[in-house]
Amino acid sequence: MGKHGITQAGDKLQSVVDNLPNFSKHEDQTLADSKYINHKLGISADLENKDGTLNQVRAGKGNIIITRNKDGEFFVIPASDTASLVATRRGQHTPNPFVCCGLGVPKTLSRGKPHPVWTKWHVPGGPDGLEDAVIAAIRYDEKQENKRKIEYVRKELILVEQQAAAAKRRFEQIFGV
Repeated sequence: MGKHGITQAGDKLQSVVDNLPNFSKHEDQTLADSKYINHKLGISADLENKDGTLNQVRAGKGNIIITRNKDGEFFVIPASDTASLVATRRGQHTPNPFVCCGLGVPKTLSRGKPHPVWTKWHVPGGPDGLEDAVIAAIRYDEKQENKRKIEYVRKELILVEQQAAAAKRRFEQIFGV
């Protein structure tokens, strides 16, 4: 098991994700951070786990986010919904929210129900409902309008990387570093 984040807070959640019955990690992990394949259905997805705070969310990667709050409740956020969420915010380390953005903590109301903002992504049944929620998120992202959102944020990330490389080259040319 690898280390996930500075605090390794995602390690325990990663073991839950790794044990989804019909999903397995793609053999070639150079394709994505966490490419999973459901051989039974012939579908695959890039899954990113974030245990607790949704910090440093990189919508430009196009990952489905799996998270769990302090109350042990699971949430699965499709990549296209992640793009829509971050589009309404300022970026965490850069003004561009598609590069990196903080989304806070999935909250629960005192009565044990998910906060209205998070209801759409709440996984009933906890870890037992996780696989069905991931499959639903994959299917949701397969819709044409949602595919367009994911493609857009991925292109934005490429543009940012190109701009950063060009700025670095200009600096090196000017200052000989």
